[in-house]
Amino acid sequence: MTDEEIRKFREAAQIILTLLRCISMKRALHVTERDELNFFRLYDGCLMDVAAISWCKIFGTDAEESHWKKLFPEDERRQIRSELQSSLENLNLKFGDLWEETVSYRNKYVSHLCLDKNQRPSTHIDLAPLQATGFTIYEKVFEKLKGPSKTEGLSHPSEISNLRLRSIEEHWRKIAMLARDATKNLKDAPS
Repeated sequence: MTDEEIRKFREAAQIILTLLRCISMKRALHVTERDELNFFRLYDGCLMDVAAISWCKIFGTDAEESHWKKLFPEDERRQIRSELQSSLENLNLKFGDLWEETVSYRNKYVSHLCLDKNQRPSTHIDLAPLQATGFTIYEKVFEKLKGPSKTEGLSHPSEISNLRLRSIEEHWRKIAMLARDATKNLKDAPS
């Protein structure tokens, strides 16, 4: 593997880790109508947007330099496509439908704003399929990088599995509760 290939795989791994962290933080924050400070609502929205953008860097258009199809040779893509679809089976979702929904959300709500309310998404996209497909590609990227010198600083897939992520989310949930408690007497600044 060339230095340039290693760099591309490591960049892709960092993008996917950002995706997975944003999803976990958003779940932990769990903004509700009770949140009186815009801080929590804005942070929640930013986490959603960064998750969608990160997912699209890996799965969006084939022209993206970090697109998964540019990382893996043609002979490996069929197996990876199959694994991506398998990762969505429990969610009763086809990868093509996920792709359409996520790219549309990014294009009409995150990167650009479609002013026609009938055409833009009215709710956030479901994060579970983004997490499932992101984790599937992360495992493949990590596998390609084999070896401590190439994976240094990256989380091993076992450290970000569903069970481990729930533990991380619980930790962040405690931090969010402490932050809410510390700010409960504050009011938003006037607009």
